[in-house]
Formats: sequence, C-alpha cells, structure tokens
Amino acid sequence: MQLFRKDFIFLFVWVLFGISGTLSAQNNSILIGEVLDASNSEPLIGASVYWEEDVSSGVVTDLNGKFRLKSRELPSRLVVSYVGYEQSIRTISKIEEGKDVRFFLKPSELSLDEIIIQERRPDEQVRNLETGKSRIPIETIKNIPALFGEVDLLRSLQLLPGIQTAGEGTTGLFVRGGSADQNLVQVDGAPVYNPSHFLVSFQSLVRMR
Repeated sequence: MQLFRKDFIFLFVWVLFGISGTLSAQNNSILIGEVLDASNSEPLIGASVYWEEDVSSGVVTDLNGKFRLKSRELPSRLVVSYVGYEQSIRTISKIEEGKDVRFFLKPSELSLDEIIIQERRPDEQVRNLETGKSRIPIETIKNIPALFGEVDLLRSLQLLPGIQTAGEGTTGLFVRGGSADQNLVQVDGAPVYNPSHFLVSFQSLVRMR
C-alpha cells in the first residue's frame, strides 16, 4: 500500500512538472508567420499583429510581410489588421516548430470619396469683389517727378490703366472710352465741376487738405 502511494505521488509530481514545462516552453516560444494579400498573395508591409488579450506586445510585418511574435499562454486569439483590409482573428492553440502561420487578408469593401488637396484656394487672389477699382496712396503721388512746383493730382491719375488724356496741355481724363465730362470728382462728398479748368482752384484745395 505504501509502495503504491509513493508511485502515485511520483506520477503526480512528474505530470505536474511536465505540464509546467510545457506551459513554460509555450510562453518562451516565438510565433513566426506572414501576412499576405488574399487577391494576389503579395506581402503586406506594416500590418499589425498582436494578441487580443495583450495589445501592447504587438509587432508589425517587415518588407516581406513576415513577423515574429512572442507567444503567450495558449490557446489565445491572434489579431491581424491592415489599413484598407478586413481584420482577421484566429485562435492559436499550439505553435509548431518550423511551420509558419499564414494570414490572407481580403481588401475591404469600404470606399471613400476622392479627396483633392490643393496648395492654395482658387479664390485666394480675390481680395475684393469691387472690380475696376484702383487706389493711389498719397506717398506714390508725391514720388512722381514734377517739372515745376508740386505734382499735378489729375495728371497722376493718367498713369492708371484704362485712363487716357486728350494730349499735352490738358488734364481732362477719359476713363475707359468715356468723355471728360462723365467723370465725377468729389471733395468730402461735394462734387467739383470742371476740376481741370484754369479758373478752378482744385489743386489749391487739395493742397490745403
């Protein structure tokens, strides 16, 4: 009876050490596999491979679509994912030495609308909706060369595009094909008639301002 009890204890200890050794070997083993495209069997570079219970210990596939992942207590669920492909989840019960695990991922049917990224907006150059409007700063007018005295204000306007004059000796302005009397000249909102007339002190009035 005592001999049978000793044999039973020895057998129990041996089985216990065998199970623990098997579990230890499984935990220290490395799972080797590769991730491929299901449509053309091309390797998927940078695919994520991780255990479902331990995401932080995951790895990514190399240039050949292969990976090496440290094993854990089996059976366990292995997750493989890649952008634009359907996720694959497989239960790993054991790791066979010298045999790689292959995952074939199918392209996802989810499609996104086309996104166009441009360097600049089409209306970036549009700063004002008022067309045909020009401004001349007073600093620009003062820098115009003058023969005698001060710069002629009306003659400085002749430098703008679309404005012409009848010739030398006159200051009448012809804006975009119109006549000289079709121009509205105002000072503080008050209209000035015949601003280019010899007897009108329009230039003196502007200088006083």
